Amino acid sequence: MKKIITTIFQILGFIGIGAIYYYTDSRMGMRRHMVYMNARYESTYHLKTIFIISLIVFIVFLIFYFYKKRRIDFDSIIMILITLAIGLSIFFGKEIFGESFNLISAILVIEGVLQLIKMLGNKEKEDYDYLIK
Repeated sequence: MKKIITTIFQILGFIGIGAIYYYTDSRMGMRRHMVYMNARYESTYHLKTIFIISLIVFIVFLIFYFYKKRRIDFDSIIMILITLAIGLSIFFGKEIFGESFNLISAILVIEGVLQLIKMLGNKEKEDYDYLIK
């Protein structure tokens, strides 16, 4: 049940990213609002540092996950793609996403956290084989 709920939230997040990108690119009022919000967020929070720390956490988690599982499954492929998207949004955010790069990067970090919850909550039979023996 938890996996279904997190998947629904992830799909809604990706739809939200598409809507934010579309309306920021096509509507001048949304673009002005994003410029204002970017200036406000950058003066209040250190977003670049937060995004870099989250990228490092996701990479370390992926390394430990692959070391433990020794295989690649669908959840790990999604996590790799989210991690790559966060990395691209950190280093090339303004060129790729335009003025909405801070909001899109924040949504991508939330998507990564949801994927971590889904990966950690995935209890398979082979994870508990040592208890049966």
